[in-house]
Amino acid sequence: MTAHGAKGREFDTVFIPGLEDKKWGNPRSRSGIPLPHIFTETPDENEDERRLFFVALTRARRKIFISLATTDRTGREKNPSIFWHELPENCVRDLPTDEIESETQKLLPIFLTGERNFKLTDSEKSILRERVQNFVWSASALQNYLDCPRRFLFQNLYRFPRRPVPAISLGVALHEALERFVRAGNFDAPAPLLAEFDRALRGQNLDLSEFKKLHEHGTEILKKYFEEKRESFADNAEFEFNFGKFSPEIDGIRITGKADKIEFLDEKRTHAKIIDYKSGRPRQIQHGDRLWRQLVFYDILARTTRPHWTLDPAELEFLTPDRTGKFSTKKYAPTPADREEVLNELRESDQKLKNLEFPLVENPKNDPDIDFWQSLSN
Repeated sequence: MTAHGAKGREFDTVFIPGLEDKKWGNPRSRSGIPLPHIFTETPDENEDERRLFFVALTRARRKIFISLATTDRTGREKNPSIFWHELPENCVRDLPTDEIESETQKLLPIFLTGERNFKLTDSEKSILRERVQNFVWSASALQNYLDCPRRFLFQNLYRFPRRPVPAISLGVALHEALERFVRAGNFDAPAPLLAEFDRALRGQNLDLSEFKKLHEHGTEILKKYFEEKRESFADNAEFEFNFGKFSPEIDGIRITGKADKIEFLDEKRTHAKIIDYKSGRPRQIQHGDRLWRQLVFYDILARTTRPHWTLDPAELEFLTPDRTGKFSTKKYAPTPADREEVLNELRESDQKLKNLEFPLVENPKNDPDIDFWQSLSN
């Protein structure tokens, strides 16, 4: 991530590569004509960059590794950044580059191989075998593996940190606010709902400008949502229904999931409807897409853990109004063929996971996120 993007984050170990002159400090002049200094006191042109470098340094809890190249690809000599020389000597230890470069040369063939299933070191295999043995599949984990096994490896297994995605952050905050608001049971005014949203969004680690934009957008959404849906808040329903508490398994494969809302249509709470919130604008449910797979997965969870339920078609409730200003829902009734298709995807993905298979995938839509994770491992 960039130094700007790392603001507000902390890690045990931080790597800062490329600490070179003109990349960090001493910016290249964009003016063809040098202007004379009129005043005796001139501002330090490196001050903003120095503050940013300080931000990068203070992301580390324990260790920071800083590096630079001494020459570029043409053999031209490169100079260290001015900040390199400003580091306190009593805080810095030079590492022997010959030994590190020798070890790196051994690893390069692993990372530069063109094989579909790249090589893992023995220590990596040891760690991963333990993690995949007890892995619990959710709808999002399955979708992540199907979309990009390499991204799944780094996010779901290694749990690499990543910069917050604004759309996801908004969705998480809206979900959390609605859950807490309904659980509190005070439906007289929207103020408690908006307060819960403010609290939830502040926990999403967004920069100030992004926070303000999402806060304004989310507040507008929830005010309209409250006015339109206030009569339905007291329905016979359960929010954040956790199917995982029943420890469901299918063919020895552990699965889990948390539905945003289960609406019960009878007093005995055996006639149910699964409802999932989506923060974006309404769109159709297409066979094979993410929305379809999520609803089918929830249907499988419900039938596995609550076989006595009678299920109505599942619903997606979109929290962003359509072009007419109305909130809309999309219904889908999973068929036995749908369930079998998703179960086959689950079985195949689980077997590949246990084999530690993380192949490259085609990226016809040029998804930059997929490109990033596949480039990272190659």
